[in-house]
Amino acid sequence: MKALALGVALTAAAAAHAAAHAAAHAEPPAVAVDSRLELDGYFELLSTSPSAGFVRPPAPFADGLKAVRPPARPAPPATFFSRAQILMRLGPPPALVGLENVPESVVAAAGGAPAVAAWLGELRALAPQRAAALEAERAALEPAVEAFRARLSSGAFTRALEEYAGLPLPGRHGVILSAFHAAGGIANVVRELPDGGVEISSLFGPDWLGRSPDFWTARVPGTVWHEQGHGALDPLADLWAAQIERAKPADAASICYGQWRQCVREHVVRAVMIRLMDRRLGPGAAAEQRRFEKPGGYRWLDAMEERLKEYEADRARYPTLADFYPRLLDVLDAKAARPGEARPFEPREETSLVRARVERLAETALPRVKDAEVRRRLSVSLALLREPQPAVEPHAPRVEEAVKAAGDGVAAFTAGRAEEALRLFDRALELDPAYAEASLSRATVLESLGRPEDALGSAAAAAKASRRGAGDYQPGLLADALFAEARLLHARPGRDARAAAALTEALENAPSGWSGRGEASALRARLKRP
Repeated sequence: MKALALGVALTAAAAAHAAAHAAAHAEPPAVAVDSRLELDGYFELLSTSPSAGFVRPPAPFADGLKAVRPPARPAPPATFFSRAQILMRLGPPPALVGLENVPESVVAAAGGAPAVAAWLGELRALAPQRAAALEAERAALEPAVEAFRARLSSGAFTRALEEYAGLPLPGRHGVILSAFHAAGGIANVVRELPDGGVEISSLFGPDWLGRSPDFWTARVPGTVWHEQGHGALDPLADLWAAQIERAKPADAASICYGQWRQCVREHVVRAVMIRLMDRRLGPGAAAEQRRFEKPGGYRWLDAMEERLKEYEADRARYPTLADFYPRLLDVLDAKAARPGEARPFEPREETSLVRARVERLAETALPRVKDAEVRRRLSVSLALLREPQPAVEPHAPRVEEAVKAAGDGVAAFTAGRAEEALRLFDRALELDPAYAEASLSRATVLESLGRPEDALGSAAAAAKASRRGAGDYQPGLLADALFAEARLLHARPGRDARAAAALTEALENAPSGWSGRGEASALRARLKRP
């Protein structure tokens, strides 16, 4: 009762907090050409063998190379897509700082720390020579950028999502347009902030109509609503984590993304995205998006779409998706959301980022929610979150010491001190044996030291930890680990069958924009040839 009373007392403060932030949440995504991504495009143009995912634009967008032509660069690491995932997390050129904040799995997917460090060094050296060309390219692209910006704003995409969910997007969404990337959604980065907010970045390349770029493709609406849906709706899965766990299917093949809570999040945002497309863009657009999503094997997607029609038909009863969320969970298993049959949200079992986003959700949703059971859950959760938390969270993965050791390991490996890096990753895994990123980085180090069998064991451990998952699951980590395992298996005689199985699992669980998809598919095709 004490927690409930405190939660009710906090409602007035929550309402004031929600009102203070409401105006900012309806802003459309910022749209710009990004010098980090375009610099990498120029690097590709100068390289001896451009990598997968790169598109050479027609004149005049590559003409800046004629003015200054330095010696050809070596082949860049990994794919153009995977490098975008790094650049979108770094500061502007020429410094390109912030690599220490990039997840180890992202660095590994881009070729590993030494290759990434060498590539960034080349970009820093190239930046001053390409400054004028970047400015000229930005000016040449401005009409296409403005056309994209106008179309995105006129559709009121952010406002449409917020009105549908009855909840605000807790942060900002930025769109990056690049002349060098393939058309459609190429890369998405969602950065979770300590205050529970998010910073979302989405990258799109153009269709080329003759020599005119058109950045608006069929993938844009779905990608925008998908990524914003994660920002606004993912905390609901944390709030109802115990109920989601009750609905976990026995067959592992049904668990997309390698982790059940994330699998549920992906179903919800895709169902909301398709319903928005149907309502705002028409049944044809929704049907095309549904066909695009089907290869992902989302078992409950159709049922969730149908259930959302019930929500749409009675917004007086369900003013927000928080009110309706238990009904969506019923689609997974009718017993999952029965009131009182599963324990409430437990802050001490979650990471600090999960706690922050649930607290922000509770503050924002309480003044809007009508359902009594959902209000009770939000009030109790908010009260528990306001109680002092232990300094060290015994159940939370990736404790601070483990994160620091892994970060030091990345720095040591980047500096060429592989043995020191190995000791640091070993230390990180002593502190948190389920730290999947540390296991994957350790595999990279062991491979560089000529210890393929040990590297294989570490990659397998990373895949196992990713399957088990945690509240702060990162899309693509399981696929990265399985791809590393497959490469190492393929390098050893007689293990191609196991490598093919790992690749199949990676491709089945990988998010739609996974940077390793092309290479993994190509390797699996080679392994399947007689």
